[in-house]
Amino acid sequence: MDNRRSFLQKSLSYAAACVGVILSAPVKALTAADRAYLNSPYGYCDAKKVAYVWGRTVGEAKAVIGNKVLSNLQHLIDQDIQSTRGQVSCTYQETELSYRDAEKLGRYWGRPTHEAKQKATIMVSDMGTKRFRVVMAGALGRR
Repeated sequence: MDNRRSFLQKSLSYAAACVGVILSAPVKALTAADRAYLNSPYGYCDAKKVAYVWGRTVGEAKAVIGNKVLSNLQHLIDQDIQSTRGQVSCTYQETELSYRDAEKLGRYWGRPTHEAKQKATIMVSDMGTKRFRVVMAGALGRR
């Protein structure tokens, strides 16, 4: 019993120390490029595809996208995204679609929700988040 209590106390102390370190870590201020990416129609899957093209991390690719948005060069982002067709796969979570979106798509396509999630994931992986949102806006109830 004492060993378990000692282990538990040490574990709790360690967890508290970790939380303290995390909470005291400096928060990076958003740059103009960060804000441009966040306010753009591009999503995580798009950043993953741009990262592949540029040989960068996804975080760096978000900045690339943001800078191109600020420079009104979205056509270059779209070209990068399309150039990765069949080379970069995204997960359903990376599509940034909700379960409710999958339900709507399932009704639109006449498929069960789990099949709609699979189909949407394949489509976003092929065409990117921005283009998928445009193509499926009616089905998702977003105009």
